[in-house]
Amino acid sequence: MKLSINWGFLSIGVAILLQVVILVALGNFTAVSVPDSKTYQAFDTSSLAAALSQMRTFGYPLFLKLVGDQSYVPTAHFLAFVLANILFHIGLIQVGYNIWTATWCTIAMLFGRAAIDQLMLIQADSLAISLAIAATGCFLMFVSAARRPLSWLGLSLFTFLTYQVHPSYLFLIPLWPLASWILDAFLLRRLASHREILQRTACVALLSIMPFLAFCTLRWCVVGHWGLVSFGGYNLVGVTGQFLDQRLASELPPRLQPLATEMLQRRPTVGPATTPGDFLAMETMFNPTVWDLAVPIAEQLSDRDPVRVNQLLNDLSREIIRRRPWLYGYWLIANANHARQELMLLLAFDKGITLLLVAYMFMQFISLLGGRALPQPAPRPATDPQKKSIEADRFIELQLLLWLAVLFAAARITLVILVEPAISRYMTGAMVLLPAAAAVWLPVPGVRFQFTRNAVR
Repeated sequence: MKLSINWGFLSIGVAILLQVVILVALGNFTAVSVPDSKTYQAFDTSSLAAALSQMRTFGYPLFLKLVGDQSYVPTAHFLAFVLANILFHIGLIQVGYNIWTATWCTIAMLFGRAAIDQLMLIQADSLAISLAIAATGCFLMFVSAARRPLSWLGLSLFTFLTYQVHPSYLFLIPLWPLASWILDAFLLRRLASHREILQRTACVALLSIMPFLAFCTLRWCVVGHWGLVSFGGYNLVGVTGQFLDQRLASELPPRLQPLATEMLQRRPTVGPATTPGDFLAMETMFNPTVWDLAVPIAEQLSDRDPVRVNQLLNDLSREIIRRRPWLYGYWLIANANHARQELMLLLAFDKGITLLLVAYMFMQFISLLGGRALPQPAPRPATDPQKKSIEADRFIELQLLLWLAVLFAAARITLVILVEPAISRYMTGAMVLLPAAAAVWLPVPGVRFQFTRNAVR
């Protein structure tokens, strides 16, 4: 057993070194600024009230301050990504995965799009993905039988840090209790009572939501706004602002009409008016509608107060949705379909998936060459307990990570499509666990861990 564990971690170490070589060759350790970079770098930390009033959460600006020299940001991103994957690997072993299955899963994620596409960018996505992976590793430790206090603390802490780095990961709060209930009821604790399963689910829910409630209450006391950050209106108006026309503007409450009227007047200077039935045109006009149209006008009307700007944009969006729900419904359907297309495309060209396919074909080729020399296996009795145990363990290996990855992707997509286009940048975060779920199907050597050691009977 010890030899298998050493070889597993050694394989991950070799994969990390190979990934470093690839990233250096691609130039991915050279920092690249993007439009979002300035909003993180200019984050106001002069006072608690100023920090909690910003349109950005404090997580990534604090990370940039800790790194210092911006040229080191890609290196810091990579270190966070590697450490998160190691924690995920440990979580898989804790929950009962075979050491080599866990190794394949980790290697598949190490070569995923998160490192290749986003490592060099000075924006929150790469770090948020790493923290989400770390939170997943702690979640796997929590649902195992060990239930160590550190896994409880890690789950709560990493979940909190993830959505503080990128608010779009708020979906983790409902995801963990839902996933805990499903995995316990159908896989890990099928023989446990409903009361015990519900108690564990409630425990996960409390660990997930209590830091969120405490932080939102703090913001309410300091800046008078209850919520994670004053940014939801910025995103949503990029969708709803494109539904505006003269008739709709005249139907709005008087306090919102100056904003709507001015947006209509300035729209020709920003870009062509879009038809709400043309999703691709709406996707193109999303950012111009937010940053070149709605936000500058709202800032003029709100004295550039981020909290008031967000509230004004949020109120406008809600009124538009209330009066034109069918247009927003079309957006959700079209955006969900777009998310599906992006997800399939990203998976098809993911380096981790490609590596798995190559490894699978190589293993099958070796098996084919040596197959003729193998003796005919003797049939085992149908009641062989060892066979039943191995089959049960393998069943859980195949099911657990698959459904956790699917739930993760579905929750992420659901939150994204509500307020912004499901572009590849966001779908990369949605698909992060799927290569690991695919890696479970690879054949593995070594001694198999027994899930029955971790399952509650």
